[in-house]
Amino acid sequence: MASLPPAILRNTSDCYGLIPPELPPHPRVFVTPAHIESTRSHLATCPWRRSALSILLERCRQIQDFSDDPQAPLTPAITQAFKNAGFYIMRNALAFHLTRKSHHYHEALRVLVALAEAYARRPLTGHDCRAVGGGMHEQEFVSWLACAYDLLAADGFGDADQRVLDAGLQAGIEVVEANRHCSCSNHNSWGFRANLSIAGAIGDRQRVMATLYGGHVKERGRYGFIHQLRHDLLADGIEWEHNLRHHFLTMATYADLADRGRNLGIDLWNQTFPASLENEGFDLHRDYGPPGDKALWTAFVAPLYQIFPNGEFPLLGDSRLSQIQGLSYWGIFYHLAYEAHPDPRLAWAIHQIELQSHTRRHPDLPAGLQTETADLDFVRLLQDEWPTGRFDLKEDATFGLTGLNQKGCSLFPTHGSALLRVDPDQIETPCTFLFWGPHSGGHQGPGALNLELSAGGHRITDAPWSRSFEDPLHLAWCRTTLAHNTVTVDETPMHPYDQPTESVWESDYWHHTVTDGELLGFYPDGDYKIVRACNDTVYPGVRLDRTVVAGRDYVLDIYRCLSADEHHYDWVFQCPALIHVPSGIPSREEVFFAGTKRGYSQLRKLQGYRLPVQNGIELKWTDGPGAFWTHSMATTEGTVVTALTPEPDSENGFPGSDHYPLRAGSLLMLRCCGRSVAFATLFTFRPRNSFQLESLAGDAEGDLTLALKGYDGSGQNWVFPINPLKPHWNA
Repeated sequence: MASLPPAILRNTSDCYGLIPPELPPHPRVFVTPAHIESTRSHLATCPWRRSALSILLERCRQIQDFSDDPQAPLTPAITQAFKNAGFYIMRNALAFHLTRKSHHYHEALRVLVALAEAYARRPLTGHDCRAVGGGMHEQEFVSWLACAYDLLAADGFGDADQRVLDAGLQAGIEVVEANRHCSCSNHNSWGFRANLSIAGAIGDRQRVMATLYGGHVKERGRYGFIHQLRHDLLADGIEWEHNLRHHFLTMATYADLADRGRNLGIDLWNQTFPASLENEGFDLHRDYGPPGDKALWTAFVAPLYQIFPNGEFPLLGDSRLSQIQGLSYWGIFYHLAYEAHPDPRLAWAIHQIELQSHTRRHPDLPAGLQTETADLDFVRLLQDEWPTGRFDLKEDATFGLTGLNQKGCSLFPTHGSALLRVDPDQIETPCTFLFWGPHSGGHQGPGALNLELSAGGHRITDAPWSRSFEDPLHLAWCRTTLAHNTVTVDETPMHPYDQPTESVWESDYWHHTVTDGELLGFYPDGDYKIVRACNDTVYPGVRLDRTVVAGRDYVLDIYRCLSADEHHYDWVFQCPALIHVPSGIPSREEVFFAGTKRGYSQLRKLQGYRLPVQNGIELKWTDGPGAFWTHSMATTEGTVVTALTPEPDSENGFPGSDHYPLRAGSLLMLRCCGRSVAFATLFTFRPRNSFQLESLAGDAEGDLTLALKGYDGSGQNWVFPINPLKPHWNA
């Protein structure tokens, strides 16, 4: 481990003035007396609060008899018993405050003492596991243990009970300090939440300080939460692992932590912190700057600009979070953000989640209260209802330090992505998402310059599919470049998956390399929206250069592959649709690749055809909602391959995923060999009311000219300069 910088060792100075001289009275962690009184006063006028209270009281009647033998091997049944007891205590402790009925207090205290004693007697195994599996699971349990203690501490404890509870909380502290994720990981974020909960419960201001600013525990440096706000939230507001599902999961943890901080008198929501500009000792990624201040609440606004007009999200990496309504999985985190920082865009998100969440386990409760802890979380909300808010993608805006929304298009220059929306008000019009950012996180696949499409009111493209991270298919397919809509060179995945590995968590950090791409142009003005990016870091000696044009009638994709040496270039596009190959196209029977390399061996029902230079190949794709067409050409003759991707399975082990593919995807591959090759593809979405690709002139190393012919006789000639100049067209 790198030597620790002085900033990590100095945790005695509250340089941002966050921590109050004294912590407020109990309860002060999960909820405060103000939350209790607000809930009690609103019960008479708010039906959904009464429903939530009914659920809470019903669960309090499910009496728990908890006991544990610390010598018994830890089993799933024992783990579940610890969890169940923790929630039973929380529910009775909260019910006591809401009803002031003493039997809830005595029942909660009875089980809490038994649970704390059992937890303290359990040995620490596997670094940070005592009773509930270690890692994030253990951190969450410790958080609930501390919150339950805090709720009951308002009425005090006897000396004997206090000694037992102190031992239980000390066991929780040992678990938190044994957590080996000390840096930029979201696992560390869960540790922050547990540590802050314990510190708040026992009134340890120094532990609060260390949670926020970092410290030195057992010869290891541990970053504080403020480091994550300064470094792990990218300058355009997206979490550093470049994955929206992971972003929202992390923001739910951040929201919990900031909410508990607010209960302690610490405002983490609105305080700004200077962006990290250099490595602070043991950073896990290289995203720094630019200079400026970051605020937590902007990380809840930024992802709203990474959305298609129909409300769907891109599926970059292993996100599998498809729609805004899926955010209800993480509970009330947007409600907490809005109550702390009432931005109308946050209210809009709450309204959209509410509006689109049709399936609910608790029909009488708001969409954010559909989780297992809904009967606890409802007390944390100070409002009974929320405004519809306002969010308009047509309005120019900035978010974070570098994020930009202009003319309906959104640019994330630090994340390395852009969404081109021709008309955000019309969900039928095409929308594209292009990613050129680094492979800096384990939740990514090696898919630099990956393209996603939406048109006709629905997402056209999908994402590589597997059941879970443990599924062998995740490494064999999802972590290959072939599974992405980009170019694979010489049948080898992009770096960092270009070498043998059994890990699905590769990143450029572990290899001390750089995989960043570069934005060459972003042109949101005019009728045609354009973005161009390149990457020369994922394949040594090869420069990949992609330009995407989105118009009302079509999407154009120009993909250059440039090298001084000869390579096999496989341009790939795939989606859950059926490909219809016209009759009369000459087939190629030979197997042109070995089929044993990762990714390629997963393809099924391969068919090969000749790709002529003059006419290219025009294909029809039919899916459930409709159809679209692709017309592809290349600057040299090649081969067309159609295939099926791995068959989806109904099982899904990704927490927070709401996207389940209905069928296997179809894959279109254009293979060309040479030093430098350019591929051009025209995507159209309306039959006989659009354009056809007529010709491709030029070569990959120079300017390219595409001639488009309209079915009405009109025509367009697009010029794509090799220099980073704006493409242009003329009739």
